[in-house]
Amino acid sequence: MRKLALGLVLLVGLGVTATAADCAVEAFFVEPYVDGVIESAIIDAIDDAEEYIYAALYSFTDDELGAALLRAHYRGVDVQVLLDRDETGGEACPLYEAGLTVLIEDSSYLFHHKFVVIDSELVITGSYNWSNSADRDNFENVVFIRCPDIALDYWLGFLHLSRDYFFVPPDDCNGNGDRCAGYPYAASKNSDVFHLTSCHYVANISSANLICFATREDAIASGRRPCKTCKP
Repeated sequence: MRKLALGLVLLVGLGVTATAADCAVEAFFVEPYVDGVIESAIIDAIDDAEEYIYAALYSFTDDELGAALLRAHYRGVDVQVLLDRDETGGEACPLYEAGLTVLIEDSSYLFHHKFVVIDSELVITGSYNWSNSADRDNFENVVFIRCPDIALDYWLGFLHLSRDYFFVPPDDCNGNGDRCAGYPYAASKNSDVFHLTSCHYVANISSANLICFATREDAIASGRRPCKTCKP
């Protein structure tokens, strides 16, 4: 079988919506058995996020993309995910139990969106579900649109969906997940102290304020000092 992974980079003016400046658009087209091209590009974008990642998705079963969102969450990035009610397997519960905002669309209609908006400047959208089959087995396309005006439209669209329609947390998770998913150090966004994740102070940190660190050096580099109780 002929294998194709095609990337196109265009500089385009996106009509009246994007009046401030031209916008950079990068398009990817892949065929079956071409693994990781789109996935890797999305992971790179997630790893570069600094402020927020808002994703509206139909299917989410790709562990690598889930791990990237966890890393972003532990860096203090605001990560929110909306999912279809029939596609809550895969990454929904691990992310929810780690403290990310994960909400499930609760209606009889199909939630068929496939977009993510990052840091008021980047939109990623196309046919690509965040699923293993999309990465391995499908003909897919995705576009990366770097344009603040377009990102604002998608940000407003995400807020409209999350606030004006009925979404609920996943109801089939056991609730016993490791809050830092194996990361040994934790802190609150509002504190200059970091802890071992086993420290009793960590239990009192809300999920919205929880930050996790892979190493002691990462925690110190964030400007925090060790807890005098657990002595990390």
